[in-house]
Amino acid sequence: MDELIAFLRERLDEDERAAQAGRPAPRGPARELREVEAKRRILDELESFVADAEYLPQDERNADTATAFGIVRLLAMPYDDHDDFREEWKP
Repeated sequence: MDELIAFLRERLDEDERAAQAGRPAPRGPARELREVEAKRRILDELESFVADAEYLPQDERNADTATAFGIVRLLAMPYDDHDDFREEWKP
């Protein structure tokens, strides 16, 4: 999951730079920047969630990790046409 999260953070950085540069976006730069920040916060929460799951029994830990990974996959879905996107990351 670490590689997918890193991939997604890189894409969010690119989105942020594009919005700050004022490149045309259907929703406008201010909204794009808020969306980037929201997704970053979601990733932070998911990473904490998985880290906290380390202290759960194995079956609960596996379920929590699978749920978090599924959410990260959904967040990455808009970038599935990127050269660095891996097939195994598709939801």
